[in-house]
Amino acid sequence: MRKSFALLTVMAMSSLASNAEAGFLGKGMSATYMTPDLATVYPFASFSPATFTVTDDPGFETIGIVEGVTSLPVQFTDDTLTIQLSSTLPPDPKWNAAAFNGILFALQGSGTLGILTATVDASTTLAGFNDSRVLITDTMIGINWENLTYQSAGDQVVIKFTFVPEPSSLAMAAIGGAALLACGIRRRSAG
Repeated sequence: MRKSFALLTVMAMSSLASNAEAGFLGKGMSATYMTPDLATVYPFASFSPATFTVTDDPGFETIGIVEGVTSLPVQFTDDTLTIQLSSTLPPDPKWNAAAFNGILFALQGSGTLGILTATVDASTTLAGFNDSRVLITDTMIGINWENLTYQSAGDQVVIKFTFVPEPSSLAMAAIGGAALLACGIRRRSAG
């Protein structure tokens, strides 16, 4: 009975440790349109609100407007970023070629984003947008669609993120591993 309880406890702890990760929920972020490089704020674009806290509420965290003709609604979940693109321009407008032409999301406050990987999801419809166009650091995410053509009627970019596990998750994983090791040693010495 004790062995079964110990094994169930270890399995539950391991499950929690592998699923508990840092994410976007609760993080304060800002959104700025940058071009022709990451150091230059584009004066003909704005986001409303410019800063926001990611929540699990449905809807957009912020909406960008570029040159009064292109709309960029942005939605975060705990591990996903979705940006919709639509425009009043004629069919198939093209973003200008530049070192960087896109959105910079920056963490507000202390800490880090803790992002390990960023992968463009298959539901992305913006032709030519791939993983190399997502820039990540400890405190920012850059979305670079320079020189890409988008559909006036709408396109979307969907990016999935993985995160560094939270310290409590690592501790739980270590405890679970130690418990498994102890059960294995105990089983060998009993047998």
